[in-house]
Amino acid sequence: MKKLFPFTLALVALITTIACATEQKTDGHGGSANIIALKIDYGTEKPARTIQVPFKKGQTALEILQHAATVETHAVAQHVVVTAIDGVAGSRGKTAWYYTINGKSAKKLAISTIIDKPCHITWIYTKDRCSCTVDG
Repeated sequence: MKKLFPFTLALVALITTIACATEQKTDGHGGSANIIALKIDYGTEKPARTIQVPFKKGQTALEILQHAATVETHAVAQHVVVTAIDGVAGSRGKTAWYYTINGKSAKKLAISTIIDKPCHITWIYTKDRCSCTVDG
């Protein structure tokens, strides 16, 4: 019985340490205060996936995406556009990648959008709605 006590004490200490290390603070709205919930919706190409990315103040939406996926970009003048995520590539005039932050369409390109607090970012592979406006 005496031999079990140190083992039991060590086991309880280990479990407590793990529980404290993995505990996440919440933002008061059911989300975590220290992660970005990143969803990638590949349309009909492959199943969608959701990844938790550690929040670091000052990262761009593009950097957060690059943390969780293989991303291809293309420079257009002074802009950088996401052209493919995990091998699923857009086709000018047909399909493209767009993103939302907390369910709202982004107003700027991902390389220019600074994420200053934890949020939900969703990348969606869908019909290209912008090329026709840019092309005239």
